[in-house]
Amino acid sequence: MNLFAENYPLSKRPTLQDDNIIENVVDKLEPKVEKWLDDKDSSESVRKELANMLKSESDWSDGYVLARYLENKYYWDADGCLSDILNECFFLGKLSLEDKIKNWIKDGNLMPLKKIGDIIEVEKNNTKRKAKIMDVVKERYQYVVSYDLSINAPSKFGYLINCETID
Repeated sequence: MNLFAENYPLSKRPTLQDDNIIENVVDKLEPKVEKWLDDKDSSESVRKELANMLKSESDWSDGYVLARYLENKYYWDADGCLSDILNECFFLGKLSLEDKIKNWIKDGNLMPLKKIGDIIEVEKNNTKRKAKIMDVVKERYQYVVSYDLSINAPSKFGYLINCETID
């Protein structure tokens, strides 16, 4: 049982779709996009459209797809330069997310409860399976697990499982 989840109001792990992550990405993208637009549009509408793009698109890794979204939804005149700018979305989002996760762990004083070698039950595709913890990634509050229970040596290879789903 995870006491953190019951007693701490910020128990939800940060995700790329959190408003504050999206706002951080927009803050970093906006000056480059404004320069690309050459002041053709108001700053507030640019921010809103960029934020809506990030909320609507689950894959931030392809600037071309993001540029096409802006072109189709808001009639932007997207080109390769805009795609290059938007290619930074995933990287910027991941950096912001890593910071938020570190703060979330620190604020909640979170420590994984399981240790290397423990056998746990993991739900995958609506089926519970036994898995062995191969490594503990404290700075991300995650376990590396393997479904091969016969492996005896610790390993960095396996599936990442968030601790709060197990503890």
